Amino acid sequence: MDLIFLGIQGSGKGTQARLLADQFGLLIFETGKEFRKIAEQDTALGRQIKATIDAGKLVPYDLPPRIAEEFVQQLGPDQRVIFDGVPREIPQAELFWPMLAKYKRDYLLVNFLLTEAEGIRRLTGRLNCPNPQCNAIYPADEKSATCAKCGSTLEKRVDDADLASIKQRMSIFIKQTMPVIEEQKVLGRAIEINAQQSVEAVYQDLLEALAARGVISTNQ
Repeated sequence: MDLIFLGIQGSGKGTQARLLADQFGLLIFETGKEFRKIAEQDTALGRQIKATIDAGKLVPYDLPPRIAEEFVQQLGPDQRVIFDGVPREIPQAELFWPMLAKYKRDYLLVNFLLTEAEGIRRLTGRLNCPNPQCNAIYPADEKSATCAKCGSTLEKRVDDADLASIKQRMSIFIKQTMPVIEEQKVLGRAIEINAQQSVEAVYQDLLEALAARGVISTNQ
């Protein structure tokens, strides 16, 4: 079963995705990472996506499902995936769910619950690895100036340095992404995790919730 990780900005879903992927051998399709890689390219699409990201807006709704399908096409039937940050709106979901069904991929959505105030506190301080092949994220109190994974110099993302951009992204999440989550809750395909806690506590809650749904075995 594949997992869909959604949560308001700063919820730490990317960190949880990496922890789960490392322990259970899942692959991660990270929407933001894929788009940041495209934004690095000096192409019309790259410049368009860069401007959209810098403004704190969403990319065209039909683009993430298309890129996700290219990713899925390369997988074996037993390879499980964490889709981090997609689908983010109802029109996008209407393309994404049929794509998963086309490849006979079952899924469970995980919503990481966090208040806007805590999200802003986390985002305005966090550091990011600028290497598009890495994109590791570090908390504000990170003592090293370099990425522990690849050695790149850590920096703030443009869209994290601007408070107005952060608030705009949060507003979009509430207005456009929450309806996707609510729809899946009605269908019994969504669970919620309290992301206000420490990384370790959130991960423990995540493991217990996934085990209760039969998605993972905690003996692994």
